[in-house]
Amino acid sequence: DLVQGIAQAVEEFKGRTGIQVTVNAEVAGLILTPNAQIHAIHILGEALANIEKHARATHVWVTLTREGNEAILKVKDNGVGIEGNGEKPGHYGLSIMQERAQAIEGRVTIESNAGVGTTVTLAIALAKSVLGFTETEGDTKNTQNS
Repeated sequence: DLVQGIAQAVEEFKGRTGIQVTVNAEVAGLILTPNAQIHAIHILGEALANIEKHARATHVWVTLTREGNEAILKVKDNGVGIEGNGEKPGHYGLSIMQERAQAIEGRVTIESNAGVGTTVTLAIALAKSVLGFTETEGDTKNTQNS
C-alpha cells in the first residue's frame, strides 16, 4: 500500500537524519497499480536521499493528494535549493526519478529556488478501475452509467 510505503520511507529517513518531516498522505480511494506504487516509493526514497545528501534542510513536507485523474506525491524541503540543472558528474538521482516516472507513464517536475528549498512533484495516473474503467480483451470500456 502506497500510504504505508510512504510512512516507512519517512520513518527510515527521520531515523537516519533527525530531520523533521510532516506527512499528509491520508487519501481515501487512491488506488495505483502495484508497479506504480513501487516506483512512487522509490522516487520518494530518491528525493529523500537527495535532501539528506545535498539540501541541508531542517524540515521536509511529504504530501499525497488526488487531483482529477492523478495521484500527486510532493516532497518539499526548506534547504539550500538546487544549483544549475542539479546533475553533477557521477550523480544520477534526478534522471533516475525521471526514468522511473516515465516507466509508469507519470511525470516528475522539480522546482527549486536558491536558499528557499526544492519541491519534487510526481504525478501518476490513477488505476483505471478507480476511474470507472475495466480492461477486457485489450479494449477499454467505460463502466460508468451516464
